[in-house]
Amino acid sequence: MIRACLLSLLFATPAAAFDIDFEKVFADHADEATRTGNTTRRLDLPGPVTVVETTLSDGSHIYFARDGSQQGAAGCTFSILIEVTAAALSCPGLVDAARADALAENLARSASFVAANTVPPVPEDRIPDLLQQRIADRTAAFLRTGMTCPDPASASGLMPVVRTATNPAFAALLDRLHETPRLPVALPCM
Repeated sequence: MIRACLLSLLFATPAAAFDIDFEKVFADHADEATRTGNTTRRLDLPGPVTVVETTLSDGSHIYFARDGSQQGAAGCTFSILIEVTAAALSCPGLVDAARADALAENLARSASFVAANTVPPVPEDRIPDLLQQRIADRTAAFLRTGMTCPDPASASGLMPVVRTATNPAFAALLDRLHETPRLPVALPCM
């Protein structure tokens, strides 16, 4: 249930800064791409991250990217932190001041990693404004969907994710997640 809820929110995110331009990734690594079928190319990048491009009958492309590292998909963690931030902003009392500070720090660290490793990279001086816009978009979407605020004492729904993402110990997970620079894809997620 939690996973379905988070994934539906995660993949509903509109295109914006921090997103990967997969067409540019393939253009930048054209010599490294291998054709795996008439309409499919595969690119194995450091990390390791695998990106598959499929050309549709109208000439457009769809992309599937998977993080194969032991650390996990940095794009997934970033999106979850955005969701938790949107929930915290939409639901007063969801997190206390200490957890709100931990969440802000974790999100800032995640945003810096994603910004530096996405294609094209996001300039450092643009991160705060673009991050605020992403948070505002997700907060508006959270409110628009009519989702109810979770009970902070609950052991189900979104609360286990909120507690994990706002726990000061989450910083150690980010240390491991950010050890290896790589394309910050969102899969596998959770």
